[in-house]
Amino acid sequence: MHNRSHPVRRFHRRLPIVLAMFVVGAGSAASWSQQPPAPPQAKPVAAVGKPQSKPAPVATDQQASPRWWNIPLSDRINRRLDALGDKVREGTREPLADQLNRSVDSVFSGESLLFKAPKGQNLAWWEKPLADRLNARIEHLQATIAGLEARDFAAAARHLGLDGPVLRPAPVLPPPSAKLDPDTALTMMDVWRAAMVNDRSIRAARAGAQAAQERMPQARAQAMPQVQFSASQFANNVARDGVNTANQTLQIFDRYESSNQTLSLRQPLIRAALVHQLAQARLVGEEAQAVLRRETQNLAAKVAGTYLEALLAQDQLALVQAQQRFLRTVVAAETRALAAGTGTRTAVDEATARLDLNRAQELEARQAVDLTRRQLEVLVNQPIGRLARLDAQGADLQGLVQGSLDDWISQALRGSPEVQALQAQLGQLREEVGKARAGHLPTVDLVAQAQRSRSENIINPQARLTNQLVGVQINVPLYNAGFVNSQTRQASAEVERTLEQLEALRLDLGVRIHREYRGVTEGALRVRSLEVAARSANVALDSATKSMAAGVRSLVDVLNAEQQRAQVMRDLAQARYLSVASAVRLQALAGVVDEEIMTRISAVFKP
Repeated sequence: MHNRSHPVRRFHRRLPIVLAMFVVGAGSAASWSQQPPAPPQAKPVAAVGKPQSKPAPVATDQQASPRWWNIPLSDRINRRLDALGDKVREGTREPLADQLNRSVDSVFSGESLLFKAPKGQNLAWWEKPLADRLNARIEHLQATIAGLEARDFAAAARHLGLDGPVLRPAPVLPPPSAKLDPDTALTMMDVWRAAMVNDRSIRAARAGAQAAQERMPQARAQAMPQVQFSASQFANNVARDGVNTANQTLQIFDRYESSNQTLSLRQPLIRAALVHQLAQARLVGEEAQAVLRRETQNLAAKVAGTYLEALLAQDQLALVQAQQRFLRTVVAAETRALAAGTGTRTAVDEATARLDLNRAQELEARQAVDLTRRQLEVLVNQPIGRLARLDAQGADLQGLVQGSLDDWISQALRGSPEVQALQAQLGQLREEVGKARAGHLPTVDLVAQAQRSRSENIINPQARLTNQLVGVQINVPLYNAGFVNSQTRQASAEVERTLEQLEALRLDLGVRIHREYRGVTEGALRVRSLEVAARSANVALDSATKSMAAGVRSLVDVLNAEQQRAQVMRDLAQARYLSVASAVRLQALAGVVDEEIMTRISAVFKP
């Protein structure tokens, strides 16, 4: 550690020394405030530019002035400031003492603290040392305050001259992120970033991980020395029965106070259970981190699913509204044809029935839009604006996932946070078996104790006792009615249960990876097929409309063609969104979702 003094102390030590070099003459002391200066007395004559090493004493009619070393240091500093003020006033400048008082007052007004000479004038040579030091110190304090306000504790420590590491307070939960801009289209990446900070489940997982990290210092503390102090103070009222020499029964009452103070230290030397307890604490922290990673991966899949459901609901509403506009046109045309005598009542009723059904579907679609947007708002904990649309033409859905199915299964078995969390639980249970078996082993502790007591013996109430002991204590378990054996069997059964759960999880994980991988690869093929079907549905609708105009097809055929086209467009939008959702879920199951992955997936959306 560096032996550096604090800057404030260095400044306070050096300032009186510098000022004392210029102190001359004698007189009454003056204060830093605006008190009237004492009458000036004769000052020693010194050559300009050649300060004398020792001022000459000056005699008066009454008595000689005291030597300069007999004058208190504070009085010499105040007198020197008054002398400087006199010299400054002669040059029609503001006194330095006034500048000092005004600058101290400006601390509370927020103004600048720096000493400055009046405009057009410079500080005299006798003012520069003091002013420069005061300016440097004020700038130093301003930089320190700025560092503290900016929470730059390292910079503040450097300005204060502190060495060593600076402890920064670690918040338990991260601060909320900036609000989403409602005027810009939100991509999946924007929603994911906001949810990573504001989602309650992920915040709870972070708090749980921090709580689990405290298990390790708690386990270490069990192996550290344990120091205890106890004290007691009692008022005793003792009644004793006895027999005197004359064989007479006597009853003696005695009242006195007793006290006891004990200081004890216990240091575990051999405790096999503590070794397993430390290993368990480490595994608890690993499990909490795996759970946090699992929640992070699940949040990505949840955000993707909710985001894509909101887009699908919007697309379905747009399709229903487009179909409604078409049906209104048909109803109006058939109504005019009926009025002109060329249409039929059956055609009008058929078109009206389809329009009424469409209005009910519109209400359902609007409810789905409101519900999905509400789910997104819950994830990010704030209102959301419009969402970016899927780039249907330029999106390469099959390129969202690289590698074969076996590669993804291997990656999931290695990096899945679900598997890692269960493996950490299995390790804890195995350590629990070792800790249970340690119940058969002896323990060795180092014990030291100092005890002082007064009047604790009723036979001799005035006795005082001081006892000091140091030694080793050994505890050997002999019989506990099978308790340790039962604990060992219970822990072994828990290990077996967790092993089976881990194997079941691995098998189920392989099935889920297979499903999501096929959802991406075969989903892209399904999208291509539905795109062809959508073009065919448009052609069929156009043909049915022209055939009805030519009298070959009826209105029912046109309405059926329109219904089929709407269904194909709905299936196409759903297939696209399912492919993107499967890609996110696949990578979340493998435990590889991060900033880069979400950026690449968000690239398929456009404002």
